[in-house]
Amino acid sequence: LIQKYLSLPETDACLQWSATEIKAYLERMTNQKISLKKVGTELHELGFKQVMKKVNGKQARLYEIVLTEGIIAPPEPF
Repeated sequence: LIQKYLSLPETDACLQWSATEIKAYLERMTNQKISLKKVGTELHELGFKQVMKKVNGKQARLYEIVLTEGIIAPPEPF
């Protein structure tokens, strides 16, 4: 599922989403329930770059991604 809807960025023009945001996006696109732990594990194994960044004053782990199919509005940040 990840490879169908997301790809590795080839340039600096990419989105930075948390594993929770990616999970919510994939669940909306596929109507399937997905494990958050499995999403994080698969992103790591597929080579997606994880960056640490402050979001609303809190440290967050974000993945650099490019949406490849079925682009819809991003999930609401938490």
